[in-house]
Amino acid sequence: MITWFARNFSRLSVAFITVLTLAACGGGGGGSDGPNFLPDRDGGNANNIRLLLEFVDSLGNPTDTVTTANPATLTVTVTEGPNPSVGTIVSAVTTSAVGLILPESGTALTDANGEAVFQVLPGPNFGATELRASVEVEGGEPIVASLTFRVERPDLRVGYFNGNTFIEGEIGLLTDSLSSSGSTLLRLAVVDSNGNEATTAEDIILRSQCVVDGLATLPEMVTTANGRATATYTATGCGGDDQISATLVNGGSQAFASINIASPQVNAINFVSATPELIALRGTGGSARQETSEVVFLVADGSGAPLSGQVVDFSLSTGIGGVALLNSSTVSDPMGQAIAQVTAGDVATPVRVIASIETTDNNGNPLNLSTISDVLIISSGLPDQNSISLSFETLNIAGAGSTDGLTTNVTVRMADKFNNPVPDGTSALFSTEYGSIGSSCTTTDGSCSVVWTSQEPRFPTFNQNLVRDINSTNCPSSLVNGTGPCPGDLGPIRGRRSTILVTAIGEEFFVDANGNGVYDENEEFENLAEAFIDHNEDGEYTPVASPNDLTGSEETFVDFNGDGVFSQNVDPNTGRGVYNGILCPLVGDGIFCSRELVNVRASGTIVMSEGLSIIAVNSAGSKLSSVSENQSFTLYLSDFYNNPPAASASIGLSTSDDCEIVNNPVTSVADTNAIGAFGIFVQIQGDGDVGGGSFTVTAENGNFTTSRTFPCITVPDPNVP
Repeated sequence: MITWFARNFSRLSVAFITVLTLAACGGGGGGSDGPNFLPDRDGGNANNIRLLLEFVDSLGNPTDTVTTANPATLTVTVTEGPNPSVGTIVSAVTTSAVGLILPESGTALTDANGEAVFQVLPGPNFGATELRASVEVEGGEPIVASLTFRVERPDLRVGYFNGNTFIEGEIGLLTDSLSSSGSTLLRLAVVDSNGNEATTAEDIILRSQCVVDGLATLPEMVTTANGRATATYTATGCGGDDQISATLVNGGSQAFASINIASPQVNAINFVSATPELIALRGTGGSARQETSEVVFLVADGSGAPLSGQVVDFSLSTGIGGVALLNSSTVSDPMGQAIAQVTAGDVATPVRVIASIETTDNNGNPLNLSTISDVLIISSGLPDQNSISLSFETLNIAGAGSTDGLTTNVTVRMADKFNNPVPDGTSALFSTEYGSIGSSCTTTDGSCSVVWTSQEPRFPTFNQNLVRDINSTNCPSSLVNGTGPCPGDLGPIRGRRSTILVTAIGEEFFVDANGNGVYDENEEFENLAEAFIDHNEDGEYTPVASPNDLTGSEETFVDFNGDGVFSQNVDPNTGRGVYNGILCPLVGDGIFCSRELVNVRASGTIVMSEGLSIIAVNSAGSKLSSVSENQSFTLYLSDFYNNPPAASASIGLSTSDDCEIVNNPVTSVADTNAIGAFGIFVQIQGDGDVGGGSFTVTAENGNFTTSRTFPCITVPDPNVP
């Protein structure tokens, strides 16, 4: 049955509506009175339930048209007989993509007046559609009402407001004349066919040729709020007239403006880079060491935009040793860059390039602008001996004494005489006593790394009987009597310790007493013998020191000069060495110094700790088989070869019964390659009662765990009778 209704509302008027009422199916049965659906109160006849639809514009006037500028409001009133239905769910849908219902769920609850309110907006398409509102009825068909409306393309126009007057097709400008780096504000407005600001958010696309060329900045799009929007235009190198367009996405209306921008003028010249920053002395360059450097400057206007075609003059801060410019001037390229070519002399020195340009100030008066480069170093580019160092990711590797494949990174760092990092690509060579190591690496920013890996060998090939351990050698320290972990050095040959050597071709270190950048006769220097792997860690190459000392018998050297013997690099007639390095001047070469190079070197030791032994020692240096209440003692922990535990080791102390630890013992082990056992100072106290207790040490080093328990002896309190 179709029924027409009209009702007076507080709004200006009510739109025509169509209400379709369907009877609920089934009889009897009762039901819920909740908000999800309406009960069938008259035994299967739902005609007492009515829907009333009101469709009005933003001013409350009846309408059948929706646009983006004029959305509509749908009010659905639900009644049961003469009474409003409160808390009822009302659904609203359109039959096509022409309209859009808000809220997005398409549902709303009726209020105390029985009213559910929806917003109706344009969908993605234009045209007519049907809108249906419905409520569910318990046990029956839903109650449905419908109406039709159409969505029209809005008649929107873009421009700006000059006071209260809308100027169509023009963009409002705060100013239309800018300096070379100036900014201005753009003002925009969107109005409907009646000249009223659009109530919907409208997108406006902004364009200009200078923006496309990267010589100005402007947002690509702005969105109106209450019909208006603003944007900022900034010149960043553009000169002359630039036209700006504003295109309304919804409808295509356009507005335009023209800005005049002053031509840029030179405002600055800035240093950019020097490649390379370190160049080799004249006549000493090679594939890895260049003797010339490109020093780049940037010519720019006040906004920082590059300027081409500008003449730039160059000069140097010093000409010592013949350092020179290959070009005294140049013209800036399309990127605004001006490049100076610097060539090295034969004296090590720092140097800067000075760049200058002639321009005019804002009043047209002559103006000279200049700047200087960062320091450019002219040096040998070679590492010197006091600027090479070796470091390890891990110094003490738990389990490496028996487990293959454990690794640590080994890093060398090198710098030249001026302590500037050596050029990228400088080679370093590695060798090791035990395990295996990467043969070489090349530097980046002065450093590079290789990997040391645990494997055989782990002991001397010969003279293994000379390796010291905690059971075969009395501790030489007066603090401990007998065998076991020792706080001191058992002496060579020390087990489970691998020496690593790194070498590179470089120069000896000298003290440049007069600061002239080259070696002068009688200046102090460090004379270097050929490099060697120091197995016994005594600082000397001792492969056959004496028949009674074979601890260095397997040491090897790097035969840098290829003569087959270990060379001390001293004059056999005078017993003195000479300085070796490129910083030996030509006039002194072969007289008081040598331009021949040497192996600079550094070495370090990796500990391959394995297992743990534990002893307790009193203050007199005697080992303890038990501890006593109110006693202080030191625990010493080491592996079989008296190496301390690794930093990853876990050490725990505990007591039972009357014994109690009263201090806070340090049980965390540092990552160290130090010689000797790790010590822990402990203080015990008790109550003096009969019974005593125990003291336990538990330690884990890699895959090895050990524990030792000491009885804790009762000591009566002398103050208690």
